[in-house]
Amino acid sequence: EGMLLLGLRAAAWGLPFIPTEVGLGTDIVTRNPGIKLVDSPYDDREWVAMPALKLDAALIHVDRADRRGVCQIAGPDHYMDDWYARAADRTFVSCDELVETDYFRDPAQARLVHWERAATTGVVHIPGGAHPTSCNPLYGFDVPHFKAYAASAKEGGIDAYLEQYLGATEEEYQQSVGGLDAIRAKELPTY
Repeated sequence: EGMLLLGLRAAAWGLPFIPTEVGLGTDIVTRNPGIKLVDSPYDDREWVAMPALKLDAALIHVDRADRRGVCQIAGPDHYMDDWYARAADRTFVSCDELVETDYFRDPAQARLVHWERAATTGVVHIPGGAHPTSCNPLYGFDVPHFKAYAASAKEGGIDAYLEQYLGATEEEYQQSVGGLDAIRAKELPTY
């Protein structure tokens, strides 16, 4: 996970790699010919040169956004969404609530914006759109749904899962899992 974060940061900062000691002494270096070691120009240490992980596109779900691409994540963990947004050529965001730009004039709300709006290519309003993952503080993870998904892989195919859950629209999908009220009733994770 540390190497993933550093690869995203390198891409976001326009660097070809970031030197790190994460991965030293592991099979990551010996089994991945694309991961190189570099010598420090300042001392006699050797570092892993974690290459940039430039993304064509990032798909992110947030609590709130405006049409211009200002995005808010109010939960205690925004994972690495800000780095995904910055590392991608294009970032498409779905949101539970589409707000007016004035909403972010409140400093308490603006503090929950984790990347620059220029990194957001487009925004679509999809309440419940993070399901089956969480959108804390609005709703938690749907653990039974994740288990059903994992079981479908063990049973030799995903076709039954897709038949049961995936409809032609987001609304059909949400109805197959009990609707938006059921999604919003999912218990929040404890951190």
